[in-house]
Amino acid sequence: MDIESQLNTYDLILGLDYDYYVLGHADQIYKKEEMLNLVELNRKTLNNYLDLCLDLVDQAKSREDLLEEIIILEDLSVDLNEYYFLSSTMAALLSYLHYRGAIKYQIENGRLYFYK
Repeated sequence: MDIESQLNTYDLILGLDYDYYVLGHADQIYKKEEMLNLVELNRKTLNNYLDLCLDLVDQAKSREDLLEEIIILEDLSVDLNEYYFLSSTMAALLSYLHYRGAIKYQIENGRLYFYK
C-alpha cells in the first residue's frame, strides 16, 4: 500500500464528473454522491489511522507494538490473514509518516523502533 498514491487517488476521484462509478472490487454501481461520500469516508479513515500512529509514538515503539495497540484500541478481531494485511498496512503508514518527516526511526538490537 502506497499511502501517498492512495491520497492522490482520492483527489483524482473527487475531480471526476460522472453520474455513476463502478469499482473493480465492488459488486455495485455507485451514484456520484455515494462515490463522493465513500471517498471522503476512506480519506477520513486513513487520516484517522495516520493520526493514531502519531499519537502512539510519543515513546519509541516497534511496528508490532503499534499494531498490537491499534488492534486493542480499535477493538479489532483479526485472523491470521487479516493480521498480516494489517501488519503490511502499518508498515505503509509508518513509511509514509517517516517520509513526510513526522516520525523518526532507530534500529536497536535488530529491532526497528519509531518515535517522534
